[in-house]
Amino acid sequence: MANWPATGPYAQAQALAELASAAAQAGDPDRAEALARTITDPYAQAGALARVASAAAQAGDPDRAEALARTITNPSYQAQALASLASAAAQAGDPDRAYRVATEAEALARTITNPDHQAQALAELASRAAQADDPDRARHLLALALNVESPEIRSWIEGVSHFFPSAIRAAGDVFITAYKTGG
Repeated sequence: MANWPATGPYAQAQALAELASAAAQAGDPDRAEALARTITDPYAQAGALARVASAAAQAGDPDRAEALARTITNPSYQAQALASLASAAAQAGDPDRAYRVATEAEALARTITNPDHQAQALAELASRAAQADDPDRARHLLALALNVESPEIRSWIEGVSHFFPSAIRAAGDVFITAYKTGG
């Protein structure tokens, strides 16, 4: 049986997203953005624009990254792009922008109505906060993600945190340390 290439709108969107990502990684942000904007599927376009914005942030173009991120209509992808910008801004020594954008990314993530997607977005933000050496924010976001992921944990966390706040902080430190060391 022949292995024919996939065709159709989904395959086209995926191919354009890959081309946009490759152009962004190759340092051609104009072409990357133009390719991403040709994608007609809104979800695929949002994902491609998020990757282009992230690449711009990592390449040291925070203004372009932020402008691109603000055009993304999907809250999950917009939060992802803003989180990438916040991380890059922190690494570049711009704590004001890092804080502002990270706060916006958190607010966006909290608007996501699908609990699995919201937990995933918050966990990604926690990861970015840990990378940016902001353990307090990472712990806060991790607690939010766990709370969304498992609502029944909420009452336990609230009860235990009043009696053992240092234990809760220590648990957050364990997650952050494990993330930083890759284990």
